[in-house]
Amino acid sequence: MKKYLVISIMVFIIGMLVSCASPGSLRQEIPFIYTITKGTPHDFSHCLVAQLDERFTTSTHILRDNPDGSATILAYTFLLDINKEISGLKILAYFSWCNREECRKNLGFLDVNESLNNCGAKEIK
Repeated sequence: MKKYLVISIMVFIIGMLVSCASPGSLRQEIPFIYTITKGTPHDFSHCLVAQLDERFTTSTHILRDNPDGSATILAYTFLLDINKEISGLKILAYFSWCNREECRKNLGFLDVNESLNNCGAKEIK
């Protein structure tokens, strides 16, 4: 019985790691683009991580403050690049689990979208 439990756990962990998206693979998709007119990538990313933590209690979000002043939030299934622009911030949102049409109906996308909106970002249509 123990042997089957250990094998099941190993298969689950390997499956989870294989299904995790890498930043390079996510950036090949067409991003959803959001903007905000004020703030810094650092401040906005901290607001966004707090919002995501409330919505995704079983997911881990990695926040990177990049040397160029931008920020990146990486989770298992999505990636958010936050970049400083002349007119404010530009946020690129990449999702590994759905294409553009499917995402709009997905609860995970809706939670990320609401989190972005709660921090002041608006999607560019």
